Amino acid sequence: MIQVDYDLCDYCGACVGTCPPSVIHLLDAKLIVDNTQCTD
Repeated sequence: MIQVDYDLCDYCGACVGTCPPSVIHLLDAKLIVDNTQCTD
């Protein structure tokens, strides 16, 4: 499961490119994580 430390996140989008498609989205300066798409 992905957990985001929003105190450290500057919403640069770097994590979006490192995860498989549809797992992390950057939408209107909010980070959206779909943990149902993650695998262990």
